[in-house]
Amino acid sequence: MKKIKKTKANKIKAAVPKRKKIRQYEAHYLPLALVALLLVEGFFGTAIHASDWKQGLAVLDISQTVAQTSSDVAMTLRPVGDGYNGVEQFYQVAATQMAQLLDLSQNNPIDQVALIGSSVNEFYQQAATQMASMLDFSANSSSSSNSPWSSRVAGSSISR
Repeated sequence: MKKIKKTKANKIKAAVPKRKKIRQYEAHYLPLALVALLLVEGFFGTAIHASDWKQGLAVLDISQTVAQTSSDVAMTLRPVGDGYNGVEQFYQVAATQMAQLLDLSQNNPIDQVALIGSSVNEFYQQAATQMASMLDFSANSSSSSNSPWSSRVAGSSISR
């Protein structure tokens, strides 16, 4: 018996798969296949009756689904529209009230200027009180003198 010596070339040849030959069909096969396909389609198109077409269209009819979907979308987006209308109404009322408040063409505009000034002053007083209570950490500590949370903000004491 003869021993076959394995070499690198034999190993590489064994690892590479053989390529399959690509079949070259004649050019007239494609038109023949297309003609056969068209004949089969024509047969099915003429063999089906009108009632079959109606039944198939009934399966594919989505007109009721479209109406249902549009009503579902309208119901889903209704809160968005209501929110937009509420904001729009708020701005309209605010603009009307502000126009009446800022109308200085009346007999005594000094009273209205004083009203605006006092309203703005009241707003800032309320905002300052709320900010001071929000930043006052003295209630959270055990002893106010040694607490890491002082009631001083930017070097000024917060007192009520």
